[in-house]
Amino acid sequence: MNWSRFFPPAEKYAGPKIPYYFLVLIAIVSTVRSLIHMFFPDGGAGAIAGINVSAEGGTNIIAIFG
Repeated sequence: MNWSRFFPPAEKYAGPKIPYYFLVLIAIVSTVRSLIHMFFPDGGAGAIAGINVSAEGGTNIIAIFG
């Protein structure tokens, strides 16, 4: 497959130059947010968002956040 249709040569690229550390920062922030949703007992719904998960349907809210 001819990938040059999708990726122009570097010397012809005229778009913005994004520093690599900015992309690393975004990756770290996204990973931390994902880990919070995975490992907090309430998925972050009560601890971070302040949602009352003890009300009726609270287990559904926790399931959605997880």
